[in-house]
Amino acid sequence: IIDFLRRKQIGEEIRDLGLQGQLQKKGTPTMGGVIILIAILVPMLLVGNLGNVYVRLMLVSTVWLGLIGGLDDYIKVFRHRKEGLKGRFKIVGQVGLGIIVGTTMCLSPDIVVREKVTQPEQTVYTDADGTVVGSVQRNVVLSSESLKTTQTTIPFVKNNEFDYGWLTGGNSTATWLLYVLVAIFVVTAVSNGANLTDGLDGLATGVSVPIVAVLGVLAYLSGHIVYADYLNIMYIPDSGELVVFAAALVGALVGFLWYNSFPAQIFMGDTGSLAIGGVIAVFALCIRKELLLPLLCGVFLVESFSVMMQVGYFKYTKRRYGEGRRILLMSPIHHHYQKKGIFETKIVLRFWIISLLLALPMLLAERRVPSGKAGNNKYWMRAITIVFLIVLSCFNWVYATNVAFDTSEGTATTGVITRKRMEKGTKHRMSYYLEVSKPLTNETNTFSVSKSDYNRYDEQRVVTVTEHPGFWGAPYYDVTLPKTQGEDWHGQ
Repeated sequence: IIDFLRRKQIGEEIRDLGLQGQLQKKGTPTMGGVIILIAILVPMLLVGNLGNVYVRLMLVSTVWLGLIGGLDDYIKVFRHRKEGLKGRFKIVGQVGLGIIVGTTMCLSPDIVVREKVTQPEQTVYTDADGTVVGSVQRNVVLSSESLKTTQTTIPFVKNNEFDYGWLTGGNSTATWLLYVLVAIFVVTAVSNGANLTDGLDGLATGVSVPIVAVLGVLAYLSGHIVYADYLNIMYIPDSGELVVFAAALVGALVGFLWYNSFPAQIFMGDTGSLAIGGVIAVFALCIRKELLLPLLCGVFLVESFSVMMQVGYFKYTKRRYGEGRRILLMSPIHHHYQKKGIFETKIVLRFWIISLLLALPMLLAERRVPSGKAGNNKYWMRAITIVFLIVLSCFNWVYATNVAFDTSEGTATTGVITRKRMEKGTKHRMSYYLEVSKPLTNETNTFSVSKSDYNRYDEQRVVTVTEHPGFWGAPYYDVTLPKTQGEDWHGQ
């Protein structure tokens, strides 16, 4: 498929945004999401239970969003319109899928939750004289019944089942409308979050693997009556069939990552990224774990927020001050890291680690906390551990926004280029750096530059180094060289 796409010249058109190694990716085959879709659909058609309502929902979601993403890529590649499919049409497609999923979950008679009917029973213990020495009260299971409900799971809460019908006072029509709105929001948010994350080689693919794996485990536990009873979690009949879909998706992602890892031989394009985010959202809705997604898909969430913050702050400052200012050097946030000179593979690996750290604790969030003091202690220890992991994984992101909100011009000093060096990242790519010494302070700063600037300027060249205080208190620097042959040079 990669060779076919290359022969047909279905390659990515790259805009020069000043990112390291960006222009070397020009012409790399795109629309690789087709490979992922085929790797999902073929196993499901062969071994999946096509009569299962959850399987049918997942197949419809995969094809639906794959077509929307494919149309977007087609417009970019063959119509040479970089913006692709207009955003409003993407939103219409995502809203349509949310309506289908929400309506099916509310109205299909095959989608139910099995609940146990219990009755309290008290056992009294007496001694030989008939004196009561103690008693124990427990709930005895009388039977189980299937309920048509809009219940979901709230993570890290003692009684963790919540019914959307509670918000509408039990009105069935209002509950359906509310649930459809929730489904629309979840599908749209996660799908667009995955789409924004797909900006570096292997980033969206690798981040999605632990998310899908955890959802697959939760689907297996929720669909197995013995494990669901043992773990005291919601039992969802027939949801275990979703494990087949999760296995197919994980296999497709790992297989695609083989060719999508740095340096990428193929890009997934919107064909893959929109579909991956959408099926993750629908999968979570099917097993009633959509409230886990803000943490489970934390990388997608941060990527989306970085864009919204950047755009919102730029528009606000443009209205107020007459010129737009930026929080990050560039959004989404993975490009901000690139602008700071961090190599692409390091950014991707760190995002993978963060995704794994956020995904694993979600397995602990599923089980209901037992009653009593011991249960509460276990709950708080678990919650503190998870919060610590989240704070740890977000620390690097907070530091990365150091240049945010810093509107000061900074303090300028004179520096001298003391050393030029190249670092070999891969067989075909090099990184170029200039080390600048400031004689007045005896400090040395390293700046990432392009190959042309590296070749243009020699050692012992006098430059201007500007120190900015930074929003978070840690300084950052930029360097400016005088004009040479009518050109300016600026590095960070």
